[in-house]
Amino acid sequence: MKFLITLSIIVAGVLAGPPPPEMVKIITDCLASSALTATPDEVKDILHMKVPIDSQPKKCFIKCFGEKTFVLDNAGKPNSTFLKSAQLPHCFDKTKMTDAVITECGAKTGATPCDVGFEVGKCLWEKAGNPMESSEEE
Repeated sequence: MKFLITLSIIVAGVLAGPPPPEMVKIITDCLASSALTATPDEVKDILHMKVPIDSQPKKCFIKCFGEKTFVLDNAGKPNSTFLKSAQLPHCFDKTKMTDAVITECGAKTGATPCDVGFEVGKCLWEKAGNPMESSEEE
């Protein structure tokens, strides 16, 4: 349980500022497993979905990141237990993360596992993302 709470804080932090060492490992692992080459700023833009996610490596990176941060399960579908828990990262709006949103996003499909993970992650972000928590302070 303590690990999940810590990870939630880390996930919220990576989207708002410099990533802590634990998140650097997740990002590094996901970059390697997805064969994506990206700068730290590009990674942040990908996670914020501020750039087109138009390649399999980017989609696989999103899927990997979602799985390693417990937002997605190993099949790239919503991890409903985590998404409805108190450990939900602040980058999501808990009031918007409803069963209906989880079900709707969980129904997303794709040609590859990475497509599915990306579509689910994108849906969750669009329906329940909290951009105020994930934007950089100016």
